[in-house]
Amino acid sequence: MTFDVRSAAIKDWNRFSQSSMNLVLTFRAPTGEIAQVKGIGTNNAITFETDGQEAIGKSMHIGFSEEALLASNSTYPLRNDDDEIDIDAHRVSFLDARGVERFYAVRNHYPDETVGMIMCDLERFKP
Repeated sequence: MTFDVRSAAIKDWNRFSQSSMNLVLTFRAPTGEIAQVKGIGTNNAITFETDGQEAIGKSMHIGFSEEALLASNSTYPLRNDDDEIDIDAHRVSFLDARGVERFYAVRNHYPDETVGMIMCDLERFKP
């Protein structure tokens, strides 16, 4: 019997990203489609310039499972006509630690085609 490491990694990532401790992310596509998925998030108070120097600023990052998002709304437009992840014009919101809904725009996205994880850089957005 052989052990499929990739399948195990996908299963682990989906289990981890869907944990009850994680954020509920609400995605809104430019087309008006909405999807909710649990995911992870980090908010960093220090950022770094491309040369490695510290800069004052905040950065917000989220990660979620493509499979889980599509399970919540199978028609949500994650991919473009070339079948590439394309969500830079999408909006995402979630509750912060105090229960206040925060709104963000996806600035960059980094899909991991090995386990189906999508990481995003966000920027504050006012609806």
